[in-house]
Amino acid sequence: MCLRSRFLLLISLFLGFAAGMTLFPGDASARAACYSVEPAIVSLKGVVVTDAGGSFFLVLNEPVCVRGEGFGGEVNADNVVRMHLTISTQNGVAELRQVIGKEVELTGGLFDGHTAHHKTEILMNIKKIRKISPI
Repeated sequence: MCLRSRFLLLISLFLGFAAGMTLFPGDASARAACYSVEPAIVSLKGVVVTDAGGSFFLVLNEPVCVRGEGFGGEVNADNVVRMHLTISTQNGVAELRQVIGKEVELTGGLFDGHTAHHKTEILMNIKKIRKISPI
């Protein structure tokens, strides 16, 4: 390889790293999808689980990041893999109970945890539940 080719290769590598490129394309944080907090509406896939207190959570298939202006100020959440779920109707709670342990796609708004009752950094206020996995 001639000196000019080596120089161009080094410059390309340097510029790539300066722009945030990674040599590890499998790194989840480099590929994490970013979403905005409410009023934006998003759809996320994962498995619904519950804790001993009866709260519902979505364990995401892939980590995500969440950005925007939340209740507690600026939201900059990276590598979010678990979200506390809120739903405003009793029928919605019954629907969630039916999909515990199942893969689902949930549609709703994201917001930051801002009270002692919020069990994760990011929560989802569910608008729609779609079951993906079979019975």
